[in-house]
Amino acid sequence: MILDFNSPDLVAFAAPLPPSSFPLVAAVLLVAAFLAASMFLIKQVGTNKYTRSAVQELQFALLASALFGFGTVLVFLASGINV
Repeated sequence: MILDFNSPDLVAFAAPLPPSSFPLVAAVLLVAAFLAASMFLIKQVGTNKYTRSAVQELQFALLASALFGFGTVLVFLASGINV
Protein backbone atom coordinates (compact mmCIF):
# COMPACT_ATOMS: atom_id res chain seq x y z
CA MET A 1 0.00 0.00 0.00
CA ILE A 2 1.51 3.29 -1.11
CA LEU A 3 0.49 6.53 0.55
CA ASP A 4 -0.09 9.46 -1.76
CA PHE A 5 0.42 12.64 0.23
CA ASN A 6 -0.48 14.81 -2.76
CA SER A 7 -4.01 13.44 -2.88
CA PRO A 8 -6.77 16.09 -2.93
CA ASP A 9 -8.70 13.98 -0.39
CA LEU A 10 -6.30 14.90 2.42
CA VAL A 11 -7.40 17.75 4.66
CA ALA A 12 -4.92 20.07 6.35
CA PHE A 13 -4.85 20.09 10.14
CA ALA A 14 -6.74 22.96 11.77
CA ALA A 15 -6.41 23.82 15.45
CA PRO A 16 -9.63 23.51 17.49
CA LEU A 17 -8.95 27.00 18.90
CA PRO A 18 -7.91 30.00 16.84
CA PRO A 19 -4.24 30.81 17.55
CA SER A 20 -5.15 34.36 18.56
CA SER A 21 -7.01 32.99 21.60
CA PHE A 22 -4.09 30.91 22.92
CA PRO A 23 -2.78 33.56 25.37
CA LEU A 24 -6.18 34.21 26.92
CA VAL A 25 -7.08 30.53 27.27
CA ALA A 26 -3.60 29.80 28.69
CA ALA A 27 -4.01 32.54 31.29
CA VAL A 28 -7.46 31.30 32.31
CA LEU A 29 -6.24 27.70 32.61
CA LEU A 30 -3.20 28.67 34.65
CA VAL A 31 -5.23 30.85 37.03
CA ALA A 32 -7.71 28.01 37.51
CA ALA A 33 -4.78 25.61 38.09
CA PHE A 34 -3.31 27.87 40.78
CA LEU A 35 -6.72 28.06 42.45
CA ALA A 36 -7.10 24.28 42.42
CA ALA A 37 -3.57 23.82 43.76
CA SER A 38 -4.19 26.35 46.50
CA MET A 39 -7.42 24.58 47.48
CA PHE A 40 -5.43 21.35 47.69
CA LEU A 41 -2.89 22.98 49.99
CA ILE A 42 -5.56 24.65 52.12
CA LYS A 43 -7.23 21.27 52.57
CA GLN A 44 -3.90 19.75 53.61
CA VAL A 45 -3.14 22.43 56.19
CA GLY A 46 -6.68 22.96 57.45
CA THR A 47 -7.56 19.37 58.32
CA ASN A 48 -6.03 16.75 60.54
CA LYS A 49 -5.17 13.24 59.49
CA TYR A 50 -8.44 11.84 60.85
CA THR A 51 -10.77 14.08 58.83
CA ARG A 52 -8.91 14.09 55.50
CA SER A 53 -10.54 12.54 52.48
CA ALA A 54 -8.21 10.81 50.05
CA VAL A 55 -10.79 11.03 47.26
CA GLN A 56 -11.14 14.80 47.65
CA GLU A 57 -7.36 15.26 47.77
CA LEU A 58 -7.00 13.20 44.60
CA GLN A 59 -9.70 15.22 42.85
CA PHE A 60 -8.00 18.55 43.61
CA ALA A 61 -4.59 17.17 42.65
CA LEU A 62 -5.79 15.71 39.34
CA LEU A 63 -7.69 18.87 38.44
CA ALA A 64 -4.69 21.08 39.18
CA SER A 65 -2.36 18.77 37.28
CA ALA A 66 -4.56 18.68 34.17
CA LEU A 67 -5.08 22.44 34.18
CA PHE A 68 -1.34 23.10 34.62
CA GLY A 69 -0.56 20.70 31.79
CA PHE A 70 -2.97 22.17 29.27
CA GLY A 71 -2.13 25.72 30.37
CA THR A 72 1.59 25.09 29.86
CA VAL A 73 1.02 23.65 26.39
CA LEU A 74 -1.03 26.71 25.44
CA VAL A 75 1.69 29.03 26.79
CA PHE A 76 4.18 27.25 24.54
CA LEU A 77 1.85 27.54 21.55
CA ALA A 78 1.16 31.23 22.27
CA SER A 79 4.89 31.97 22.38
CA GLY A 80 5.51 30.23 19.06
CA ILE A 81 6.96 26.95 20.33
CA ASN A 82 5.04 24.26 18.46
CA VAL A 83 4.73 21.15 20.58
